Amino acid sequence: MDILKTFGGPFVPAKNNLLRTLSIDLGTTNSTIAESVCVPGYPPMCKVLKITQPLENGDTVTSALVPSVVAFLEDEENSTVLVGEGAKQLRCEMDTLELVTGENFFHDTKNDMGLNKTYALAPAFLNHAHKVAGHVLSFLVEAAEQGAVAPYQVLTVTVPASFQINQRNDTLRAARMDNLHLEACDLMEEPTAALVDFLMSDQRRFSLPREGKATCLVFDFGGGTCDVSVIAVSGNGPNRPLSVSELSVSRYHRLGGGDIDAAIVHEVLIPALAEENVFDLSDLTWENKKLELEPRLLATAETLKIDLCRKIRRSIDQCEYAEVNQAMFGVTAPAITCWINNDEEGLDFSAPSLSAAQFEKLLEPFLDTDFLYARETEYRLTQSIFSPIEDALDRAGISPKEVDFCLLSGGSILIPQVRAAMESYFGKNKTGGFDDPEQIQTAVARGAAWNTIFKAVTGRPLVRPVLHDGIDLETNDGSRYPLVDPGTPLPFPSDDTWQRLDLEVPPADRLLVDQLRIRLISHTDGRHLLNEIWNLPTAACAGAGILLEYRVTAGKQFECRAFLKSSPKAVFAQAVENPLVNVVNPGATRLKIEETEEKLRLCFGGTEKNVDDYVNLARWYEELNQKEKAIHCLHTALRKKNRPSSYISNLMGIYYEDLKDHQRAEKAYLEAIKDDRDWSSPAFNLALLYRNTKRHDEALAMLDQAIEKDDEDRAPCLALKATVLNRMDRKSEANETAVQALNAFSPFPKLDNWALGWYETTARLVKDDKALAAAEAERKRRKHNPDTEPDDTTPRPVVKNNIILFQRVNAA
Repeated sequence: MDILKTFGGPFVPAKNNLLRTLSIDLGTTNSTIAESVCVPGYPPMCKVLKITQPLENGDTVTSALVPSVVAFLEDEENSTVLVGEGAKQLRCEMDTLELVTGENFFHDTKNDMGLNKTYALAPAFLNHAHKVAGHVLSFLVEAAEQGAVAPYQVLTVTVPASFQINQRNDTLRAARMDNLHLEACDLMEEPTAALVDFLMSDQRRFSLPREGKATCLVFDFGGGTCDVSVIAVSGNGPNRPLSVSELSVSRYHRLGGGDIDAAIVHEVLIPALAEENVFDLSDLTWENKKLELEPRLLATAETLKIDLCRKIRRSIDQCEYAEVNQAMFGVTAPAITCWINNDEEGLDFSAPSLSAAQFEKLLEPFLDTDFLYARETEYRLTQSIFSPIEDALDRAGISPKEVDFCLLSGGSILIPQVRAAMESYFGKNKTGGFDDPEQIQTAVARGAAWNTIFKAVTGRPLVRPVLHDGIDLETNDGSRYPLVDPGTPLPFPSDDTWQRLDLEVPPADRLLVDQLRIRLISHTDGRHLLNEIWNLPTAACAGAGILLEYRVTAGKQFECRAFLKSSPKAVFAQAVENPLVNVVNPGATRLKIEETEEKLRLCFGGTEKNVDDYVNLARWYEELNQKEKAIHCLHTALRKKNRPSSYISNLMGIYYEDLKDHQRAEKAYLEAIKDDRDWSSPAFNLALLYRNTKRHDEALAMLDQAIEKDDEDRAPCLALKATVLNRMDRKSEANETAVQALNAFSPFPKLDNWALGWYETTARLVKDDKALAAAEAERKRRKHNPDTEPDDTTPRPVVKNNIILFQRVNAA
């Protein structure tokens, strides 16, 4: 198929000489490179290149798929950087070769692009995700140039559609590391590239309308990301070119086949390893599981997944899978030895296996159409693939029934259950893609290559992005003024200039205004995109003129600047990355974790001065329900402190108890009591553990000690003692102690929620309805009357009557 005739229509070639371009799909798990060539007088040709990849032993592997893995090997005489299959194969020898993830071995680093995260222990040329990506790009380009008919003139690199500006900028930085020329306009979104390749293929299974457009949803499920785009494809008559425009994309989802591999490791392989070597899973720490066993077992998990999927596909093709015994239908991988705690003998794993029944169970939350939220632990992420799908559909304002065709792309589409779930959701006759596994995994690079040669020949992009929603300015009376309409092609304006709008200072309660609020909201749902205070350079009266200039770049960054006409040099400038296609805010807790971990990386783990940092990390991880990671942080804190800490030991006991590890919880509480005999909290917690494990006499003894120690916590201790006595069927003593407890509690305003809970428990025990009603009323008051910020009275500018529509100024 001739791409110029299919998409181009009448045009004057930008160049009349031989053109050769390269396009790279820089993936989380695997990367590929495609070449496109155009000889004058002939249709452009495009192919994916097979890359020869050196191995550590001197052999080579040739494949179109190049693992996005980099290893740095160093001895006294030589140092070597391995990229691709050679680096990936070392994953099973990391202990022997002294390879450490983030230090001299790097994989899945695409998920770190755009983050303020360094690999502090790595050499300088590999200490950031963009530098690792730079080595992968350089390796691919150098391999592609060997024996080429002509040097390449243009390079394109694909990115997830939901990548933000900082992630796109890191991709550009990666290319420029090796002097590869790459500009923002040379980045292409992966789902769009996959669709272009499918439209150019002979396997196209849907018909475009002669007039109007077809709505396509591209589901790109790779090794590390799940990217969804809703794209309109127009075919206006038999002699008119195809037109492709983006309607919406999902938020950035770090969800991929690698998360399924991690699920296999932690839900199947580690429990099987423990059973074979006769130890309890609770004996393994977070460090054992995450830092020692997981890296060793990931390759085995991936192999089992791939082999089982192939076996299931064959069974489906022969119409046999529905009848098989899934518990007996499975695959086995070669034996492997794992090491923990520097044990020289290691743990033998004679027959790692995965059954269809286990795999089906693991996949349930990934394919759930009802519960779409993410479930994250310290070991892995689990989220339904339908979360980004429904997100993209909502943003496009359409339902699944309004999708004309769903294109399946990405390596994880090879999982039969994923394909079946998509066919069930959209309809089998509206769902399709390539059949050949290699075509599926190379479609993005090939589609990008078609786009690159088209742009090189015609001088214009094959696909022009559009803003799927609009951007409005909220004025002082709460009304909206549209700045950019939904469906606007990007960049806006199209010639790298600024749109202008005349505003003025609104009437206010006071004569002069020294602050204005600039608030931008999305056109469809009124979501805040920008909400900033502008401190005026000089106080201004109502009616003072303001000029607002704004634009949206091709990379979907909104930029604006404003100034008083009386003070044009004092500019208020703001930029919003991907205002309408944004990453779900990870929340204040996750941001605090990332900031603190980066601080500790930069000081190589820190010293005794950083003990509080590790304790804070533990508390934040506990908020995210990542208890084992929290305990690991507390162990590190104790190691850095190098002396007992009752506070850390008590916290450790609480987290162990949450994990039902009563033995370690008791040990931690006793250590806390030993370190500070005047503090009653560890004794209270240990008594609670004893009560919950039916060691009632020990609980009473511990509580009596606690009550003697601390008058401040006497009331909760008495309340707990009353519950212990009640469980021992000593009713009279229980009631007497409960009454003492109620009388000992401070007034409600001085009680935190924990103490209020014990007050309620005690009131129920003695059936004091009045006290219970008062406590419940207090809790209800706290729930429905949280502290609120005062109303914002900062005025917002208003639009001047003589609006300057479509007036532009040159870019600064």
